[in-house]
Amino acid sequence: MSDESANPYPTVEPIATDVSPNQANETNPFTPSKDPTVTHFHSLFYDTFTWKYPRTTGLLFASSLAFFLLGHYVNILRYAFKAAYITFAATAAIEYLGRPTTGTGFMTQVRPAKYYTIPRENLEMVFAEIHEFLNFIVLEFQRVIFVENLTVTIASFVFSLVGYFLVKFMPIWSLLILADVLLFTVPLLYLQNQELIDSHIRQASAAANDQLQSARGLAEKHTADYSAKAKAYANDITGKLVSVYQDRQKITRSDTTKTE
Repeated sequence: MSDESANPYPTVEPIATDVSPNQANETNPFTPSKDPTVTHFHSLFYDTFTWKYPRTTGLLFASSLAFFLLGHYVNILRYAFKAAYITFAATAAIEYLGRPTTGTGFMTQVRPAKYYTIPRENLEMVFAEIHEFLNFIVLEFQRVIFVENLTVTIASFVFSLVGYFLVKFMPIWSLLILADVLLFTVPLLYLQNQELIDSHIRQASAAANDQLQSARGLAEKHTADYSAKAKAYANDITGKLVSVYQDRQKITRSDTTKTE
């Protein structure tokens, strides 16, 4: 038996030795980036949700909405089982009816000599994409948690808070549709009105800083007043204690003198 028949898996051809590393990276789209914090999903999602390619983004937007609506109003699982039992019943009936006439069933005659299998290279590419996508999610979550961009972290807080309250009143499919609409419209609206939105954000930030400075100054003033009052009370109590102690000393000395 040859080595090829003994190994049921397809072999992966190594990169030729006369190919430079740069050329190898160009021919392999799944080669990891030198910067581990950057994946091709960053540019992919940015181009998609900012409508850099309107036709592609519009198609994805319409497809996602149709998928959510179809999943809600159509029992996809039921129809999948229906298609499965009809297919199996039809193939079994065709095979059974063909045996008396041809000696072999019709399905046996059209059966391929070799069944289709998924090549290992395809699975490796799929797993590479899944691995990079998971890294993209983990990296972005860490960027939000560790406040790499304060605006993004605040926006994440706002969306999470709104989602926390909406989930009490809206079904899941409605939330998914709402999130889908916001995901495809908010970035575009921001880019079209970036100067206006940024100016309002700067004004709000300046107003918040002014309020913070005012509150800090007021707190420092009250702290100083309370500290001065506390110091005065402490001095007064200390003076009274010293006076009481001195009076007791005088009484003790007077009693001692009388006893003598």
